[in-house]
Amino acid sequence: MKVLSVFFASVIACITSLGFASAAGAPQKVDPIVIDKPAPQVKVRRVSVDADAKCGQWWQTAIDAGWKREHLRDLDRVMFRESRCDPSQHNAKDPNTVDGVKGSLSLTQINVFWVQSTRYYPQGYLQSLNIGINNVNDLRDPFLNLVAALAVFNYGEQQHNCGWQAWAWKGC
Repeated sequence: MKVLSVFFASVIACITSLGFASAAGAPQKVDPIVIDKPAPQVKVRRVSVDADAKCGQWWQTAIDAGWKREHLRDLDRVMFRESRCDPSQHNAKDPNTVDGVKGSLSLTQINVFWVQSTRYYPQGYLQSLNIGINNVNDLRDPFLNLVAALAVFNYGEQQHNCGWQAWAWKGC
């Protein structure tokens, strides 16, 4: 019992010496913090999702990946048709194999030939763009898949005047 009373006495002495308690039990006076100017506010722009969207959960990710608002309705239809909005989808029936992965991957079902080494793109077309795609497995990531889909869309626009050509969409 004496050991406990000595222990508690030392704890109280320690707390008092550190300034956590005063004789009156009142908190110590602290100088106020002066802020010269308010902290900068970060504006987070959230995209509004159409009520009839099938893959609306991916619209903000698409915007973050660089897609324009005007393309989201068509992109939504492509994602639903290709993967039912499920980024884990893999269509191994599509041709082409890269690094042991065959077919098309993720939300927009990007075919692996877009990362395949060719005579014109020894590192792969998507890798040559320096957009964060380094290998075939990057296409499985929803954000990177949408980045890759935008690159494929832009390629279609430049080469064929129809960005949706890779998905046989909108009359391309």
